[in-house]
Amino acid sequence: MLHFALTHERAQGLVAAPHQGHLSTLIDDLEYQLTTNPALEASVARTARGGWRVQRKPYYRLAIASWSASPRWRWLISTASFEVLQFLSMTVVPLGVANTSAQIYHFVGGSR
Repeated sequence: MLHFALTHERAQGLVAAPHQGHLSTLIDDLEYQLTTNPALEASVARTARGGWRVQRKPYYRLAIASWSASPRWRWLISTASFEVLQFLSMTVVPLGVANTSAQIYHFVGGSR
């Protein structure tokens, strides 16, 4: 969720789950990651009072500041996303929950 939100400017994403409890777990983890990482928390859009611009009812919606999709953030967020995906593949494959199959990455150095 964070990878998509921070690398796609002005985009909206939908996360669906079979039970509200699953979504609540995802939302709790998302907010935990944002509050424990100052760089990520700085990417959340703010209200006039300085709080997060978030809507909780009837659905969860978190606004991301428009500058967060800049190229300097993309590499940081992509790297963090890669680490999470690696963790998940090490967790779910041994348990027999899923088979993530081979992962191929292409890294190109340099700058734009």
